Parts: sequence; C-alpha cells; structure tokens
Amino acid sequence: MGFYGGVNYGNGYFGSGFVGGRWESGGVFRHNTVISNVDVRNVHNTYVDHTVVREIRGPNHSFNGGRGIQARPSREEMEFSRGPHQGPTPGQVSHAQEAHNNHLAAHGAHHR
Repeated sequence: MGFYGGVNYGNGYFGSGFVGGRWESGGVFRHNTVISNVDVRNVHNTYVDHTVVREIRGPNHSFNGGRGIQARPSREEMEFSRGPHQGPTPGQVSHAQEAHNNHLAAHGAHHR
C-alpha cells in the first residue's frame, strides 16, 4: 500500500499502491505476472491478477502546475503512512554496502 502522488508511473505503480506483487503470510513476496515480467521458469512465487490492469486515457505527461494532477491520498493510505514500516532486508543492506564500497559496482564500469 502506498500513495505515489496520483502519478501513473506504470510497471505496477498506477498512482496509488503497487499492484505488481504482494506480500503474503510468512513474509513471502509474490509477483503478479500480468504486471511484472519475471522468468516463471526460475521464479515460482507468482500469481496472475488481470483485475488490476487499467486503461490509460488522455495525455499522461503533466504532473504539476495548474493543470497537473490534483490527487490526494485516501484515508486508508494516510493510516498506512503512519503505521509501522519494515526496514531493509539483510540482502538490501549488503547490496547497498557493496555499492558504497565499490563505485564501479554502483555506477557500472567504463566501456571502451
């Protein structure tokens, strides 16, 4: 659950919440293969939910200014924003530390 300013970024972030996957009991994340492109031969924690697909109408290029998006979080989204949040996983911490220590890993090697 999350509020993304009403901006349709695509890839599961359609302005309110994330629909490209979900956390399930036991701390397992499952990918919605209608939204997220994962190799189902190797990734088995998947599901299919077509109900989250939305048609995009009109221009989707102005996010601010007088005629920009005028979205506000719902009451439920505001409640979630004040709730407990999970910190980074050990894998994420390790990845961030590696990127910090090795700038080539973080930014890519120079190509000739």
